[in-house]
Amino acid sequence: MEAFHRLMKEGKVRALGASNLAAWRIAVANTVAEKNGWSPYSVIQQRYTYLRPRHGADFGPQIFITRELEDYASWSGIALVGYSVLLQGAYTRMEREIPAQFAGPDSDERLACLKHVAAEVAYSRNQVVIAWMRQSHPAILPIIAGSKVEQLKENIEALNLVLSNEQMNRLTSAGNPEIKQAWLQPT
Repeated sequence: MEAFHRLMKEGKVRALGASNLAAWRIAVANTVAEKNGWSPYSVIQQRYTYLRPRHGADFGPQIFITRELEDYASWSGIALVGYSVLLQGAYTRMEREIPAQFAGPDSDERLACLKHVAAEVAYSRNQVVIAWMRQSHPAILPIIAGSKVEQLKENIEALNLVLSNEQMNRLTSAGNPEIKQAWLQPT
């Protein structure tokens, strides 16, 4: 953290970010930075998507954004960035299977809710996933891409989609009966 701080002071970097670190490691690094007057991490990039990974899912060295990290980011003001958000087109392309890491008891219910909300708002499932991430608390900024110009345009068009509180609540609580509290729009 001291070396990163020096790079900031020299004007070589504008902000510090980390990727694929456990929440506790990020918290420890930022505590050390704060204690020494150094610059902390201000952005964290991890794997993330609308479907929740099944318990024990293996992503190799990649770490999925967890509720714990979301809580820490909200508390500390760290920005979260998600990658692999569209599961390489699996939400919209029939020839792409949902990765096995996401095959869990709530996946079917979440996919059905996603399909229903997409039909309500007349946007693609990919666009709903992007809007849901951006409107979540904390917001998770999606890294988007496409192998074709049309795909990139579709993803960018998701910026125009604003989901209602009720749609956000349905999407967030789908497949998880423990989520009882309604999603609330900030005032």
